Amino acid sequence: MPACAQAKGAVMIAASTATHGWNARIIYAMLFMLPVAGISVRHWLSGSFLVLTLLSLPQLFRKHGELTKEERVFLAICAAFFAVFVISALVNGWTDLQTRFLGREIRFLFIIPIYLMVRRYPDAGVWLLRGCVIGAPVILAHSLIDVLILKKPFAEGAYSQLLLGPFAALLALWLLSAWRLEDSKYFRRLIPVAIIAALVSVALSGVRGAYLGLLALISVWVATNLKRRDLIIAGIATVIVVLAAFSLFATVADRTKLAFVELNAYMHTDNAATLEGRFNVPQGRLGSVSARLEMWHVAVLIFKDNPIIGVGRGNYINEVGKYVERGLVHREVTQHSQPHNAFLEMMVSKGFLGLVVLLALLFYPLSYFIRTFTLSPDTAMLGIIHIVGFATFSLAESAPFIKGNFITIFLVFLATFFAWHVQRVRQGGS
Repeated sequence: MPACAQAKGAVMIAASTATHGWNARIIYAMLFMLPVAGISVRHWLSGSFLVLTLLSLPQLFRKHGELTKEERVFLAICAAFFAVFVISALVNGWTDLQTRFLGREIRFLFIIPIYLMVRRYPDAGVWLLRGCVIGAPVILAHSLIDVLILKKPFAEGAYSQLLLGPFAALLALWLLSAWRLEDSKYFRRLIPVAIIAALVSVALSGVRGAYLGLLALISVWVATNLKRRDLIIAGIATVIVVLAAFSLFATVADRTKLAFVELNAYMHTDNAATLEGRFNVPQGRLGSVSARLEMWHVAVLIFKDNPIIGVGRGNYINEVGKYVERGLVHREVTQHSQPHNAFLEMMVSKGFLGLVVLLALLFYPLSYFIRTFTLSPDTAMLGIIHIVGFATFSLAESAPFIKGNFITIFLVFLATFFAWHVQRVRQGGS
C-alpha cells in the first residue's frame, strides 16, 4: 500500500501544482516526502532541510506580502535562539564541540527563509499532512520489521526509538486533526488506517516519553474538540484504550511498571549518590528513571553556578564530574552527555537567556494558535498539537532541541503550520 500511495501522491502533486510551476512541485514533493522517508531513511531529514534551505535562500531577496506582527516576532525568536548559542559558545570558549553543533543550531536561523518560502505556497500544509498519511503506514512497516523480523526489543526506525515513538504520537494526532482539512477522498479514506498505524508504532517503540506525550496530546484534542457530555465518553474510551495497550503490548506494561518501581526506590533513598541499580542493569548503575532524576539534579546544580549564559553547548559532560567528586550526585551522570530534559539542557548550556528563548519559541506560537482558534480551528489544532507534543517530549529527553533530526521536524512542521494558520486567519477563518 505505501508504494502505491506514494505514486498516487506524486501524480496528485503534479496535477494540483500545474499553475504554480516547477518550484511549487519540488517544494510540495519535499514536504510530502519528509514524513514518508524521514524516520526510515537515514539522513533524509537533514538532507531535506538542506534542500529546502537552498530553495528558500532567494526568498531573502524578494519582496513579500506584509508580514504580520506575529510572523515577525516568531522569526525574531528563531534568530534569537541561534544568537544565544553563539554568545554562549564565545563566552565559554569556542571549541570543536561548538563547531560540530553549529550545523544543528544554525537551522534555527535558516528556518527564516524557509518560512518566507512556504508562506508563498498555500498548499504546503496540505501536502505535508498528506505525507503524514502515507508516512504512518511506512513507519509501522519499519517497526514490525524491527520487532518481528530483526528481533529488536523496540521499534527503532533508521535512528532510534526515541525519535520514532514521539514522531508516531504526533502523526496520530496531526491526522486526527487533519480530517476536516483534507478535501481528497483518496487521502480521507486512508486517514483512519494511518492513525491506527501510528498508534501501534508508538506502542512498539517502548518510549515512556512517547506514551506520556500521546496521553497529553489526546487530552488536549479531546478537551478542545468535544462537548462536555462527550468528554465523559471520551474519557472512558481513553481508559479502555490504555488498558488494552497494557494487555496487548507487554512492552507498554513492563516499561511503565519499571518506571514506577525505580521512581519509588529513588524517592525513598537518603543519598542518591550511593543508590545502586537494581532494575535489570549492571551493579553500580542506575535504572533509566533513577539516572534521569540524578541528571536533572546535577543540571540544576550546574545552572545555579552558571545562571546567565550557561556553560556552553556540549559542555555538560565536562561539568558533571566536579559534582560527582564532591559526592553530590551518583557517578552514573558521567555516562551521559546531556541531562535528558530539554529545558534543563537549555539552562545548563545557555543559562537563563537560553531558557527564556526556548520558552518563547514554544509558547509564543502556541498563544497565537489559541487566541485565533475560533477563526480557523483546524489549522490552530495542528499547531497546538505540535507544540504541546514537543513540550511534553522535552520533559524526559533533551533530543527535541539538540538532535538534528528532531530539530528539522520541529522547525519545518511548525513553520508550515504557522504560515498556513496565518493565511487562513487573514482570509477570515476556515
